[in-house]
Amino acid sequence: MANTIAVFGCGFVGGTVANYLEEHGTKVIRVDPKLYPFQDPYDAVFDSDGIVIAVPTPSKDDGTCDDSMITKVLSYCDARSKVLIKSTVTPDLLQNYDVNVVYNPEFLREAHAKEDFENQHTFVLGHHKHNEPDAKWWAEVFQIDASKCIFTNRRTASMIKYTHNSWLATKVAWFHELYDNLPPEVDYDAITSALGRFPTVGSTHMQAPNSEGGLGYSGACFPKDVKALTNVVNHSILSKVKETNNKLNSKGE
Repeated sequence: MANTIAVFGCGFVGGTVANYLEEHGTKVIRVDPKLYPFQDPYDAVFDSDGIVIAVPTPSKDDGTCDDSMITKVLSYCDARSKVLIKSTVTPDLLQNYDVNVVYNPEFLREAHAKEDFENQHTFVLGHHKHNEPDAKWWAEVFQIDASKCIFTNRRTASMIKYTHNSWLATKVAWFHELYDNLPPEVDYDAITSALGRFPTVGSTHMQAPNSEGGLGYSGACFPKDVKALTNVVNHSILSKVKETNNKLNSKGE
């Protein structure tokens, strides 16, 4: 019998996850007060075999991660629930969740979410030390080949996500500051075209100006994640990246 999965939060991440599960034969209950106002969350939990949480985790005024929407969803569940969190959460907060919570960070680009999810090369599953079976259950639910799975603890899974986004944010800031300070007659496009051929550099996150016509990283993820990570890890280079990006952003105002 196919599993029934309740997906809480149906933005571009949760919506992509829900669509993928349905396309692969899983029954999905979508829970989102803005999109599905008549779906009762308690009924969704009761009627499902597993719960996916993909709700927003915005920054607080001090830059720390606000997981209040996650804890609200967890309040509908109990220790018997199989819970998978896809929302971005810092390592310090994950330690507060129950043993049955597995953390599965997402690496989707909003404009290419469906393509990215279907072709992901790495599926990270962070679990409590006594709950690897639930992590493996979730891998089976998503029909992910074992060779693509990384099983680790929840804090490490969170740091994989934050390190990934912060590194790419660093790359954007680094190249954009270079773009803004090149000597005369130096062709930035030729530089990035050549460097993009080197596997040690890669072709992404070098476009300048950015897609919005300005400099520096922006969007829903990079600014929030860099700010959150600098509240968890003392990292002098990352702090400088944040400072540099603020200067680059101000040039476009």
